[in-house]
Amino acid sequence: MLSTDEVNAVIELHKRNPKEKKAQQILAREVTTLVHGEGEALNAEGVSQVLFGDAELSSLSKDSLETLRANAPSHEIAVGTNITDALVAAKLSSSKREARQFLEDNAVDLNGTVITDPKRELGGDDFYNGIALLKRGKRNITVLTLA
Repeated sequence: MLSTDEVNAVIELHKRNPKEKKAQQILAREVTTLVHGEGEALNAEGVSQVLFGDAELSSLSKDSLETLRANAPSHEIAVGTNITDALVAAKLSSSKREARQFLEDNAVDLNGTVITDPKRELGGDDFYNGIALLKRGKRNITVLTLA
């Protein structure tokens, strides 16, 4: 529960820059803390920053990595898999042709790096603790786990 001064500060933050959605983030943190406790709220916040913000996988604790693995859409994949095959297998593309188009349009991101080469293969160094994030656009995300 926030004090009146804290609520007023949140309102002021929102007025300054509504696009940052600070009020929504604080509300989400407070509700998660209330329902699940402080530890889970911190885990959820860290995972959200990795999925939708600018944080990297390496910034997550072991607990947060497990939260990510358990709750985000995921697909098991082998090292050496071609990126177009990975997009189709992870259901981020309906066909290899569409996957190549997404790559050409700079719409594919692997762990924060835009991928454009349709011949690129996933390597062991693409995975952090057995996990990699494959994104198509801003909101289509799959956690790739090593097979």
